[in-house]
Amino acid sequence: MEFKNYSKYSKLSIVVLMIAIAIRIVLSLNHAISGDACWHLSGAKFIGENLQLPFEESIGRQADEAFWPPPLFHIIASFFYILFGNFGLKLTPLLFGSLSLIFANLIFRKFLDERKTFFATFFISFIPIAMDYSVLGYPASTVTFFIILSIYFAVNNMFFISGLITSLAILTKY
Repeated sequence: MEFKNYSKYSKLSIVVLMIAIAIRIVLSLNHAISGDACWHLSGAKFIGENLQLPFEESIGRQADEAFWPPPLFHIIASFFYILFGNFGLKLTPLLFGSLSLIFANLIFRKFLDERKTFFATFFISFIPIAMDYSVLGYPASTVTFFIILSIYFAVNNMFFISGLITSLAILTKY
């Protein structure tokens, strides 16, 4: 379907998604990794450089305790680290935060009319904490993506795939 065949509200929803993702890109490019993100991304960097999970190694600021979080976020971030270096560490939350918006919009389109979908997309796109976690190196944007993707498959009657993706969310964050 061509873009000109979309309704006014469908076009506005797409514009809102593009603006929200663009804002996340700008914030991500200007953001310095700090706080807990240092620990998470140090783990991802370790995995990327050594191609193994850190079990007893000292990672980041918590040198006196083992690396304990569910590993999927760190494995995914390490993949992007291998491909793109330090920028890849920033790319992981940005990518998953942006994909969360797109799949949320698809869920809204299934249950709401075009006008309500536009407003739902607008509001979810600019929730401050969601924008924050789409920029910071925390597993939150990744687990959010897997949860939204699981819901997307569930509402489309693909329950087995939904269950598999739910297990990915569990492997991402407690």
